[in-house]
Amino acid sequence: GERTPNSVTTRRISEDTYEGTDIYVLDYLHVSGPNDTTVSRMVMRADDLALVHHKVKANTDSAAVSASGGRLTGWVALPEQPVQLVDVNVGRPVFGVEGQIPWLLPLLPFREGYRAVVPHFSQWEGGEVWEDITVVGSETVDFGGKPVECWIIDTGELGPPGSRGYHWVAKTDRKIVQSVLRGNSGGPEYWAVARP
Repeated sequence: GERTPNSVTTRRISEDTYEGTDIYVLDYLHVSGPNDTTVSRMVMRADDLALVHHKVKANTDSAAVSASGGRLTGWVALPEQPVQLVDVNVGRPVFGVEGQIPWLLPLLPFREGYRAVVPHFSQWEGGEVWEDITVVGSETVDFGGKPVECWIIDTGELGPPGSRGYHWVAKTDRKIVQSVLRGNSGGPEYWAVARP
């Protein structure tokens, strides 16, 4: 019932080229108190958003993975576990991930009843996982004092068992206006609200 700000996340997307291929570079910084900081960089091909390279460093985990020709290679370090080497042939391009894949949401052709299942790399699983992305409704929300009509997107389980991620994506410019991690009934909700 009360809102307590506890973190700041900054994402920056830039364009570049890598070995003659146009790419997007997603730099991500999440700060939640002095002992919880995550820094990462994800490199994706511009034409199909397939993962090229993903590295992340947090206080309790880190990973560096490259993707080429349907193969994922690299390493993952998780809390209180030995470093795991990753060498997986998935046979298709995959997407990178930051928790869930909200960076992909502004690019999808949402409409009533829209559903997609997207393959991506999960450092916690040490390989490829599939994530559901489903339009579950529409809602007009206040954004900087203006009403904005949004799609409500369910992006599936995240975090503790029983928790799910939801995002409000503006129908006009596809900006993610707000997100929530919602757990079991009566538990806390974790909201992220974009700056206008």
